[in-house]
Amino acid sequence: MWTRLIGLSISGVLLLDYFPIQWFGDKYFQGSIASYAFFGLILYLLVVLTGSSSLQYFRLPRCHFKSLITLLWVVPIIWINVVSPDNVNKSLSIAIPGVIYLFFIGFGEEILSRGLVFGVLQKFGLYKAVALSSLLFGLMHLNLYIGADWDPWQAYAHVLTATSFGVLSCGLMILTRSIWSSVILHLFSNWGLVFGKLTDTNLSLPDWWFDSWWAGFSYPLPGALNNIGIGVLFIVIDRAEIPQFLYRLALKWKLVAAPK
Repeated sequence: MWTRLIGLSISGVLLLDYFPIQWFGDKYFQGSIASYAFFGLILYLLVVLTGSSSLQYFRLPRCHFKSLITLLWVVPIIWINVVSPDNVNKSLSIAIPGVIYLFFIGFGEEILSRGLVFGVLQKFGLYKAVALSSLLFGLMHLNLYIGADWDPWQAYAHVLTATSFGVLSCGLMILTRSIWSSVILHLFSNWGLVFGKLTDTNLSLPDWWFDSWWAGFSYPLPGALNNIGIGVLFIVIDRAEIPQFLYRLALKWKLVAAPK
């Protein structure tokens, strides 16, 4: 099973790296959109054909009091990414296909990690499935630092950050009962790929230099621990019973349907 999952992840990375973008051109992200859309559709087909347990999450988010709690945490995350001072305005001819491109990145990667891998691992228990699928998702990002681009601190920080995002994304999917919530969060988390200032240059990602081993090790920890904490909290909320006074308030405000 692990050989298949790792092989599938590597195959996905290779497919994205060697997809013939030149067939479409990539001035307006056409090739990138096509590669991620093709990648996601193949994975979705695998999820359906294998009858994965994660198929229960391929639906619109449930309208439930617990689901609404996610807005308290997710909206600020999205807001911070969008209004970051590191972002710049783009013309509509770039912004619109750019957002479509970001959607399909989220679509492809979420279908693989939260749809297929998480679904396969669920038989070992919910928390193990969350942890292991998130770790595999994080390790997939090592391909960005192969060869001349290798930077151990940057690779470590990216893998840890991506792994923690995987836990957050899993928690969001579980609490809202929808993988599409995770796809949208993924879209906004990658906002800087299109709208970041760095995209205005042809420079590669800058190396991260630290004065000490501790500085390099601790740099990504606050953000990673925050993501993991929120993701686990979402799962705990999903599995907990709603206090009766909150349930009555939710009924009064018509946040949930009254039992028949």
